[in-house]
Amino acid sequence: MIFFEGYDNYKKLFTRNNYFNIHGCISRRYYWTCFLFYFVLQLVISILFLDVFSKLAFFLSVVFHLPMIALTVRRLHDSGHSGIWVLWYYILSIVSAITFILGIGFIPFNTDPYTLIMSASGGVVSSLFTCSVVMFCASFVITVIVFIFSLQKTKEVHDENDDKQQAIENKRIINGELSWKNKDAESIEDKSSSKTEDDEDKPL
Repeated sequence: MIFFEGYDNYKKLFTRNNYFNIHGCISRRYYWTCFLFYFVLQLVISILFLDVFSKLAFFLSVVFHLPMIALTVRRLHDSGHSGIWVLWYYILSIVSAITFILGIGFIPFNTDPYTLIMSASGGVVSSLFTCSVVMFCASFVITVIVFIFSLQKTKEVHDENDDKQQAIENKRIINGELSWKNKDAESIEDKSSSKTEDDEDKPL
């Protein structure tokens, strides 16, 4: 079953070598089975612990989310893309959250919206909220891009050095075959010439 396969793959991430490992590649099936189990796990945590143990739920969510970051980077490597996309997503998300919180902080308590807009702080709040919305939209676009990249198949990487080495070997093979043919031609000519000389030496 795919869910239990995801469980087996996901628990392998909680090792010293895999928890923060962003090097290497993983297959599409490995990534999405892990993501399925991770999604169900986060859903269970939000249902069971969010209302009563909010701090515990947040801690568990972070602990279970961190290896998925490294896993996503390796999936992007496997599909032939840079893991920097994941970094940009978190940068934009953090900036969006910070500007939103700062915008709320500039709003005085029990302030009429019209009065707030016309006041000096209204321009600051509007700018912060605008920045937050723009950063959020940008992070959403990157999320879609990463999602599309993670659906792609494994990209076959061709090393230029390997191609050059293969070309050299092919050339050697061709030259070897040509030299072998030349040697055969020379041996045939030698045999024919020696046979001609023997025929000439024979008495009539």
